[in-house]
Amino acid sequence: MIAVIVIVEGAAQLASSQIQVGALVFNRALGVVLGVLTAIVLSVLVTFELEAAGNPFGGGTLDSQQLQIRDAVKGSHIAVPLVSAIGKPIVTIFQLALPVDPQIYFSQNPVS
Repeated sequence: MIAVIVIVEGAAQLASSQIQVGALVFNRALGVVLGVLTAIVLSVLVTFELEAAGNPFGGGTLDSQQLQIRDAVKGSHIAVPLVSAIGKPIVTIFQLALPVDPQIYFSQNPVS
């Protein structure tokens, strides 16, 4: 990765007089769009996991951290409705990286 960065930066320095200002503006605009999309995807995934962590399967009472997570998720007026509206396709895409059943994953009882 470092070699790629050095090569790209070296090529940019050699061709600095030929780089157009329009390309730089496009690069920044594209970077902002990709950054916003990445933030939305990560927000949906984290909220999905927090919903499961606040409502795990299993017996017994929730510990204080799980109670705080559950109260924060239930009190959310933006994140949870957003995940409910647009979360299905995003969660489906990243299903291989997520726990199979997050409520069981965060439960206090061992799963056999």
